[in-house]
Amino acid sequence: MGIAFSLGSISCGFADTSSVTKYRILDFAIALPLFFLISLGIEVVFPHSLLFVGSLAIVSFALFMLAVLTPRLGAIGFAAILLAIYAMLLHLEGRPVWLIPMWLTGGAMWYIFWQALAITFLPNQESKDILSDLYQALAKKLMIHDKGFVFSTDKNQLFIQSAQLRSKIATLSHTLEYRIHQQFSCGEDSAKLQDIYRFLKIAEHINEQTRLMYFTSTPLLKQSCPQWLEHIHHADQQISQYLAQVSVNNVHHLALPNVDFEALRRYQVPAEAQQEAIAAQSFINKLDIIYLSLCELKNQSSTITNPTIVKPIVLTWKWRDIISKLTSQMTLKSSYFRHALRGTLSLTTGLIVVRLLDLDFGFWTLMTSLLILRPNLSMTWTRLLQRLTGTICGLIVVSGLLHFQVASSILPFIFCIAAVLFFHTSARHYGFAVFFCDLICIRRFLAQWPRRQYYVASSR
Repeated sequence: MGIAFSLGSISCGFADTSSVTKYRILDFAIALPLFFLISLGIEVVFPHSLLFVGSLAIVSFALFMLAVLTPRLGAIGFAAILLAIYAMLLHLEGRPVWLIPMWLTGGAMWYIFWQALAITFLPNQESKDILSDLYQALAKKLMIHDKGFVFSTDKNQLFIQSAQLRSKIATLSHTLEYRIHQQFSCGEDSAKLQDIYRFLKIAEHINEQTRLMYFTSTPLLKQSCPQWLEHIHHADQQISQYLAQVSVNNVHHLALPNVDFEALRRYQVPAEAQQEAIAAQSFINKLDIIYLSLCELKNQSSTITNPTIVKPIVLTWKWRDIISKLTSQMTLKSSYFRHALRGTLSLTTGLIVVRLLDLDFGFWTLMTSLLILRPNLSMTWTRLLQRLTGTICGLIVVSGLLHFQVASSILPFIFCIAAVLFFHTSARHYGFAVFFCDLICIRRFLAQWPRRQYYVASSR
């Protein structure tokens, strides 16, 4: 029962993608009956291999194609497929067909209960977390631009690292802005939400300033003005460290670094190095603008310019429109159709192999295939590497727990911590999320392995 509750909660976490309370309630209202029906269907068709394979192919393809209608429905469809695989993992002959579906759905309801508490007592926490990640990414980008002052650097490597951080910053910024726009458009306005939006706009301004901050000091400048370059480097490090710590909750208690930009500008550069010093002066000016932007964070402004309202993507329940939208994507030119086809083939082929070879816990392969499959090869390969790393690390830790025979009274605390960290990292660092999920699931399956084998043998 505990495993089913954990897996039901994980599935519901994947289905929970909206930032607007009323749409989250609607998504949960769709997900709960869908979870129960999907898992119940797995229990019914499990003994019949041909029916099992055929129904999995049809249902999984339909659930994958829900992404055509809205991203939220796509997330619910993905979560329902994942729950179906969890139901396969938990299936045991002789149990009532309604038992596993009830436990899995109960786990989803348990997740909803804790989310309701979080929304009540920690409003907008997810947006705050994204904002914190955004400022940390800005801090890393500023540090990269600073490396050219006192270190010998590889320009190509710096450009690659900077490009990766630009992409990450853009993704975080767009994600947070979309969440805030959704909330504003649905009337979920508050002083704290306005503050988050103000922090976002300042972060975007800081990001704009960092775009032209590339600087590599020449040997002449390093030889003529080593102390000046060291002072600029120190100022940049101070500002970067401040950026990395900024959050909506602590900014009024966080001390701004004391940087004397006028002293940096007045530094006497030898005449022969004047030309090379121009780029350094430009860097100082950009750094000063960033510093002034950080000063604005402490201003408690009650009025800000409202963002341009972007209406949330909401499905209009007109069946003709839904059918037309789905049928228009039934072509290999559609990325939705190709992804659904790849996912369906992967799952059905895996199920056939598991059934033919009668593999113990073979359904884990279906879950892995589902979770690493991305719309393109590059993203899938990255996901695969993260999955392998997280799984191997999880196995090492679980093996350690088994080897040292950790007291059973301590394990629940480990599982609770792992569960919290899984939900915290699932949308940010997939490899870490895999590690924490494996820590929850593998240990429990290994612990019940002797009982499971005995139960199966007895039923046979």
